[in-house]
Amino acid sequence: MSILDRLIQPEQRASFSQANPKDPILAEWFGGRSNTSAGVSVTADSAMRISAVFACVRILSSAIASLPLIVYRRVENDGRRRDAAHPLYGLLHDAPNRWQTSYEFREMQAAHLLLRGNAYAEIVPSGTRAVAELVPLNPDRVRPFMAPDGTVAYEYSPDEGESRIILQHEMHHLRGL
Repeated sequence: MSILDRLIQPEQRASFSQANPKDPILAEWFGGRSNTSAGVSVTADSAMRISAVFACVRILSSAIASLPLIVYRRVENDGRRRDAAHPLYGLLHDAPNRWQTSYEFREMQAAHLLLRGNAYAEIVPSGTRAVAELVPLNPDRVRPFMAPDGTVAYEYSPDEGESRIILQHEMHHLRGL
């Protein structure tokens, strides 16, 4: 018997099982799916099958990815100077990981942000550099939560294997609205 079953009185179960929460988080929590008023479940993946949604996401994410990404160093008098020697320059400007260009990575992050409201990339450290790679994570598999020390931490559940905790300083998190 689940905790939910213990909390719900037998006379309430019939009406409760008929309920259809509109909030997608509640719907998933109670074992259902959130439906629109038309009765169709809409997810980020199903929305991308609509040509207008696909076109909008493609145009916006490619426009964001095509913007110049330049690393600057602060200089005297509130100025700045381009810094191609910065340790993160190559990672951000050329290739954040072994399989993506900077453009592909930023396009993916923008699409995740547009469709799911958040974009995540794990910061992989290196012995020689502060950051070796930025590895994009599927936002559907990341759950942020407040850690006991007051920082944000993330539970990541990969397709295969055990869930693991990623600390705030180990995650690049783009937050949407």
